[in-house]
Amino acid sequence: YIFILIVNYLINPLFNLFIFNFKNIVYALISLFLILITGNYLLVETKKLDRKSSLYIIPYLVLIIYLIITMIYIMYLL
Repeated sequence: YIFILIVNYLINPLFNLFIFNFKNIVYALISLFLILITGNYLLVETKKLDRKSSLYIIPYLVLIIYLIITMIYIMYLL
């Protein structure tokens, strides 16, 4: 019984540390992937638009800023 308690005491924090770090890395990579997709879409769309309809791009810029802040925050949690 004491052996099981010692093993649980040693393994549980390591397991939690690995799972939470892995989860944060996955979330950060998903955020980075969304930034790349949105940035590529913005690059393609801005070449098609004239000056008046460029306000169409503002929501995508806000999304990119949000994703960058989210990615930095998630990496800070590591």
